[in-house]
Amino acid sequence: MRLAGELVSSVCRLDLYGSWRLLTCFESAERCILLLVAEHSRSESPYRMLYEVLGITEPEEPRTKPACCDASGQPPIDTDLVATFEDSARSLARGLHKTRRTRR
Repeated sequence: MRLAGELVSSVCRLDLYGSWRLLTCFESAERCILLLVAEHSRSESPYRMLYEVLGITEPEEPRTKPACCDASGQPPIDTDLVATFEDSARSLARGLHKTRRTRR
């Protein structure tokens, strides 16, 4: 299933065991990028984590669950989303690393 929302419509979701979710994006039809694996519970949401990393607000429209691939079986390709996710995740990680150092 694919996420809904202008900036995340190329992100696909796979239900893993129990409440665990895998969010992916395709750089090409042959290359799938694993964005994150997280538990979806009452207090935690992989979608909120994704929105935070991408620096976007949670979409207000109801979440729909469109098929990940199109009618011909091809996944949505979004190289820009992959680059944005990588850059943003690095920035967040650097910020977390600095915060941990200042606590010690």
